[in-house]
Amino acid sequence: MDREDSAYPISVRRADLSGPDGERVSQFVEAYLRQTEVEKAAHLGDTRDDAIRLYRARGFETVTSWEERPRLVCMQLEPDLLSDFDG
Repeated sequence: MDREDSAYPISVRRADLSGPDGERVSQFVEAYLRQTEVEKAAHLGDTRDDAIRLYRARGFETVTSWEERPRLVCMQLEPDLLSDFDG
């Protein structure tokens, strides 16, 4: 979609990957996206550390991952038994 009133017009294009080169194009795009993530991480550093510290400060604990994604950190907040008691 192009917007004429925008200083930076945006153009959205569709890709048809059903042709004979579809698999190779798909692999190329995936490699490009992975590389940009590596470059972003190298430029910005690992920004997860601050978030993980914040969650730990709020009582969350690291638990065994329930997914296979690399570098995924799974955290869980155990319920406070006193606040859950209706006595």
